Amino acid sequence: MRIAILHPDLGIGGAERLIVDAALSLQTRGHTVDIFTSHHDPSHAFNETKDGTLRVHVLGACFPRSICGYLHIISAIIRQIHLAVLLTISILLSSLFSPNLAFTAWHKPTQRYDVILVDQLSAAIPLLRLWLNIPVVFYCHFPDKLLASGEIAPVSGDGMTVYPAHMSRLKQLYRIPIDTFEEFSTGDSDALIANSKFTSNVIKNTFTTIKQSPVVIYPSVDTSDLTSTSVDLNNTRLFLSINRFEPKKNVTLAIEAYAKLVEGMSAYDKSTLSLVLAGGYDARLPSNVDCVRNLERVCRLNSLKYKFIEDTTSITSNDDIDVYFMLNISTKTKKTLLNSTSTLALLYTPTNEHFGIVPIEAMACGKIVMATNTGGPVESIKDGETGYLIPSDPLKWSQRMKVLLLPSDHHKSAALCKSRVDELFTLKKAGEKFEQVLADAVSNGLGNRRERGALLQGSVMLFVVTAFTVVLIAVI
Repeated sequence: MRIAILHPDLGIGGAERLIVDAALSLQTRGHTVDIFTSHHDPSHAFNETKDGTLRVHVLGACFPRSICGYLHIISAIIRQIHLAVLLTISILLSSLFSPNLAFTAWHKPTQRYDVILVDQLSAAIPLLRLWLNIPVVFYCHFPDKLLASGEIAPVSGDGMTVYPAHMSRLKQLYRIPIDTFEEFSTGDSDALIANSKFTSNVIKNTFTTIKQSPVVIYPSVDTSDLTSTSVDLNNTRLFLSINRFEPKKNVTLAIEAYAKLVEGMSAYDKSTLSLVLAGGYDARLPSNVDCVRNLERVCRLNSLKYKFIEDTTSITSNDDIDVYFMLNISTKTKKTLLNSTSTLALLYTPTNEHFGIVPIEAMACGKIVMATNTGGPVESIKDGETGYLIPSDPLKWSQRMKVLLLPSDHHKSAALCKSRVDELFTLKKAGEKFEQVLADAVSNGLGNRRERGALLQGSVMLFVVTAFTVVLIAVI
């Protein structure tokens, strides 16, 4: 199959890792894969997207991510539709002229595709189906309407109950056309994929007009590429957190739990113990900048000394540092941290996380994972064997961390962790499922029989959203 993947912003994060691994798994199975995105910065991207392993095309990078610091979702919708328009023009031109002719207005001529996989945002789905007459499959990470408040998703831990989001009346009015269009465009896909049973439950209970049930495809990891030689990091013992630096990742929990752990600890024991906070950081995003500042404040409130470092060689037991910050770690650094004998456990702190790829990476490296007893980690972690599912309470987390400091059979726990990953989360398994879903979409064709009327409705809704935005900007 010839497969096009649309992803909004190809940076460094769990969602990006997921789509990169999906592309790799499909490519290794003999399919042609191209990734189209509105933004790709080689200095802030996974190696496979910049070393030629995957073909990445940047289209429509001119639109901003927000308007005066607001209207992020409107900007995201416009960026994706612009991306879809340029992709459509490129495909149509390549069908009219020889693909070998130089056509550089949108970087490269683009071949005709058998199926399109749209990731994260569904806005362009109706238009792609109308213009290209190609089946479109949507990989839904989480309904945007539940993330609009900027807080933890208002759902129960199993995803079966959805609660109203806390927003102002003005924002509720602003969200009405957006949420309506999101539900419509999601339902207009030829197949729907979710990254966990939790997310699948949330989708079904949020978008009640959608009749099709999402196919669950767990994110996967390349275990052969992830593991490396275990090294000791200067005789230290580490608790490791790997997350994007965003408020919803709740990294504060890791700091507060660590602070309670070291209360009353002898100076010697404390000197060999540290907390490492690593992950993706984008200085363009105010939420990332504010998150790091807040984490620094939490460290100061808990009398924890912290330091910003760039590589693992700076971690030592001689500098009296409690918390190390590592922004935008490379793949090599992440592998070093996850495989190090100094790392005692991964602390995965988000509540109601859609899935969470980092716990899978940690288990693939034989590391125990501590996570909240909500969302995707409930499915990925085998409680008591490959990790521990604990309520989001710093005291309870610190108590489990204290137990992990005691001598134990690390070889047994490592074997259980790796076995769990081999059973459920390999690239081979994910590739098989992606291939099946995409192949079914191609063989079924445009299976949505209400397409013409629905597409007309979608075009009208898009116009309403655009008009509503223009009016709102004029009022502001």
